[in-house]
Amino acid sequence: MAAPLGARSLPRWRHDVHVSYELRALAGRHEVLALAASEAGAALVRLPQGCALLPVTGEVFDQLGGGAVKPFGDVFWFLSGGIDALARRISRAGAVAYLEADIFGGTGTQATVLWQDGEVRLGPVTTQLGPPVWDGPDSRWAFNQAFRYFGTDRGSANDEFAALGLGRWRSTEGWAASGSS
Repeated sequence: MAAPLGARSLPRWRHDVHVSYELRALAGRHEVLALAASEAGAALVRLPQGCALLPVTGEVFDQLGGGAVKPFGDVFWFLSGGIDALARRISRAGAVAYLEADIFGGTGTQATVLWQDGEVRLGPVTTQLGPPVWDGPDSRWAFNQAFRYFGTDRGSANDEFAALGLGRWRSTEGWAASGSS
């Protein structure tokens, strides 16, 4: 059947249009983050290669003391003093990273900080994404640096982000709803 006169077909490139992506989460080895999830009363999401995410939803953010104290100034929007304190405590059992991304239309930021033995070992690292240059995945991206610290093997994937499937959900709430383990 022919399209009605004046109707426009969708462009073939519609699946290539950049959409939004936001993430706020603690990340690390599953056994380490299980301790954080237990303490925070939050869901833990398994990732490949023995890694996991603890999505920092609004409820988790509030549970850990809200945002009155920002230990890294304006580098992070949602990294509160309570999240920092939890990460420092849990990092005595193994490295823990905080990941924060806010991207829309291919433009935005990724930021991370990583603790081990109660001390900051990486960062904060911030990556600005978008115009004028968008060359795709890069080993210098903040999230990739944190996941390399955990020993993530990118294998045949473009980068560590792709190897762990971090593009599977586009929001913190999507990750939280994806199930716990």
